[in-house]
Amino acid sequence: MLYSHVALLMLRVLTLVKQSAMNLVNDVASRMHVAHIEGDVLLGCLFPIHRQIAGTDSCGEIWEQYGIQRTEIALETVRQINKRAALPFRLGISVRDSCWSERTAMEQTIAFIRDVLGHSGDQCCADQGGGGGGEACATKQTNLAAVVGPGKSADAWADRQDVVEHVEEEAAGSFSMRIHSPKVESFESYYFGLTPASNMMNPWFREFWEQKFKCRVIEEHETDSDAQSTRTEILLPECTGKENLTLNFEQDPKLSQVINAIQTVAIALKSMHKQLCGDQEGLCPAMVPVNGTLLFRHMMNVTFTDQFNQEIFFDKNGDPPPWYDVLNYRGREGFTSAGEFRQYRNGHYGLSMIDQEQLMFYDKTDDIPESVCSHPCGIGQIRKVQTSVCCWHCIPCAENQITIDLFTCENCQVGMWPNANRTSCYPLEVEYLRWSHPAAILAMTIASVGILTTAITMILFIRFDLFFYVFRGRSNDPIFFRHNMTPVVKATTRELSYIILVGIGACYAMTFIIIARPTMPTCFVARTVPGLAFAMIYGALLTKTNRIARILAGSKKRIH
Repeated sequence: MLYSHVALLMLRVLTLVKQSAMNLVNDVASRMHVAHIEGDVLLGCLFPIHRQIAGTDSCGEIWEQYGIQRTEIALETVRQINKRAALPFRLGISVRDSCWSERTAMEQTIAFIRDVLGHSGDQCCADQGGGGGGEACATKQTNLAAVVGPGKSADAWADRQDVVEHVEEEAAGSFSMRIHSPKVESFESYYFGLTPASNMMNPWFREFWEQKFKCRVIEEHETDSDAQSTRTEILLPECTGKENLTLNFEQDPKLSQVINAIQTVAIALKSMHKQLCGDQEGLCPAMVPVNGTLLFRHMMNVTFTDQFNQEIFFDKNGDPPPWYDVLNYRGREGFTSAGEFRQYRNGHYGLSMIDQEQLMFYDKTDDIPESVCSHPCGIGQIRKVQTSVCCWHCIPCAENQITIDLFTCENCQVGMWPNANRTSCYPLEVEYLRWSHPAAILAMTIASVGILTTAITMILFIRFDLFFYVFRGRSNDPIFFRHNMTPVVKATTRELSYIILVGIGACYAMTFIIIARPTMPTCFVARTVPGLAFAMIYGALLTKTNRIARILAGSKKRIH
């Protein structure tokens, strides 16, 4: 809230920066308008009277809500405090324009400090009866109490139409928070009665009037030609005096905060005066200058119920109890109240919302959307975090991996496999082809036939009979081969044929090794023998082919 952003400036600190402040303030800043009410203790206020021109630090059009209305409520609040004699001294105020720019706000603050410290030169100000030109105020050192504002924070844009201008459809269904600030009913009757002729306290009011009603105000001492040459280059009609501020009027929702900010400082000053000056009227020497540290302590202890029946108090950090209005933007319908969130004096928090059917969400329906940045990852997936810890992509682990946490995959050991939840590994059951399996029986049958045919072929190649001639004392006669030396066998290159037949037989025999239960020896044989067997077969065939080719080539030469 605005009354939670009260910056206290201690005069003993200001004395140290007096010289540097004078050097920084230029002539342009010194000529800026100031709405001023004289008092024994002075409050400084910064309001964005003008809008900031985009991309620059220059001031643009007058801002009615944030500028003119806040200025008027601040001036009126101080007048009412003095009128009620609520304080034993007179409270003053100095309102300056920040143009919604940090640079301009700094310049205005420095100019305010300079004026407080008594910088040489005239200050143009207006009192209760002064005119626009004002009388030259005597150069003196003012007793500064506090500077109120600027109250710029994230919730300042909660209900501003200019934020969603031209993007109404895109912004429809959004929600925003606005600091709770009741409507000031008494302000409208006061505000609607203001005219350029009656409101000489506000130096920007004439410019605002001309901008709002697109006419030019001519005062009694000012001729029409003077007004046209000094105030505008565009010929505008003269104001008739029948203009009405009710035209397109919309009250600034934070006027009550301006009132409470000033009331907080005023109550703290009264408490401080009671402590230092007792029942003395006016300021005593102990309050000149105002001790900012002591004033801050009194402000921390301020507790009161404002005119809107809100209980105002501050915690140990200097913050008031949070109280926010929840707003729902409904496109062309504008902002509507969706509920409120607040803290009570007992420390408890409360959130109340209207019925869901009366709300609009981003999809233009009243269905509550799922408010997650990323969905939880599934089984066997881990999170890959993106730019925010709340958002991630889900990455699947490999088939033989388990998830040990939200971000890590781990391999299962050899012979083990992840369970269904991918959280642990279990030992795999060894599966192999049984001898009784139909596929094994078929394979063994074919292999047996192959081995048999290979054996028959070898017998036809190498048919041998053993005769031991016991008779006649020939017991040591050698084995002889009946077909091994025949021309047919010799023509096929019998040694290479034997190698081919052995390789074929080994290939058929490997069927039984592969079907058998895996062991270290069988696995070794299954990985080495098939390759060796095929090498024997194709190597022998290549050699035989090469030999026959050379024989035929030699025969051709002899024929020629």
